[in-house]
Amino acid sequence: MTLVGLMAVACAPTPVNDDSQQESDETSAEIAASRPSGNFGRNVEVARPVHIVRAGETLWSIAWRYNVDVNEMVSWNALENPNLIVVDQRLFVAPAPAPVTSSQGLSSLANAASSASAGRPLPAAAARSAQEWQWPVRGPIVSAYGAAEATGKGIGIGGEIGDDVRAAASGQVVYAGDGLAAYGNLVIIRHNESYLSAYGQNDRLLVGEGDSVNQGQVIARMGLGPERQPHVHFEIRRNGTPVDPLPLLPE
Repeated sequence: MTLVGLMAVACAPTPVNDDSQQESDETSAEIAASRPSGNFGRNVEVARPVHIVRAGETLWSIAWRYNVDVNEMVSWNALENPNLIVVDQRLFVAPAPAPVTSSQGLSSLANAASSASAGRPLPAAAARSAQEWQWPVRGPIVSAYGAAEATGKGIGIGGEIGDDVRAAASGQVVYAGDGLAAYGNLVIIRHNESYLSAYGQNDRLLVGEGDSVNQGQVIARMGLGPERQPHVHFEIRRNGTPVDPLPLLPE
């Protein structure tokens, strides 16, 4: 097993690299087992979601998968050196819940743990900031915000296969790959301490992790989505939480 570079807050990320077979999405994450005290009414430790690191992942792609902020993951896992992870490393993807008594029922503990990392979209007003955005492509909206089950945290913008996909704002590429199945070929850009943007369903990626990009720079070529319709899937997240891009984009 080889230690590999991983993105720190101020450093370029390097994906975990390993020749072992990747686990499926269904087995890449698990819920840590509850450890009840065995005595009714006593405190029990609540189950806590855990992600098992796979080859090709960065801390940013893991945080994106669970709708959490990368800085929170550093804190939750007490990472003394957040630049290094290993394949099969277990990372908490939710904060430690407060102990509850066994009389509350273990089923409620599991439910609380499984929902701890669920991202809740922010209202558009709360998402506004001095950050200026531009459209990644110009085309019709083919998928509205919240419409798709797997990738409903963004919008789909139509076009033609091979159309230029441009950075909506300047920043640094923190992920470029196809490790998140629902997104196809995906680019994630970090713009500042608060904002990330993502561009999925690309035919070809033109940037790599660690690259600095300018607003309007071509970063990918448009590809086909799951419905075999040419489009780019576009998301904006603030502190790990999805926001509707439309109110932030120019008219």
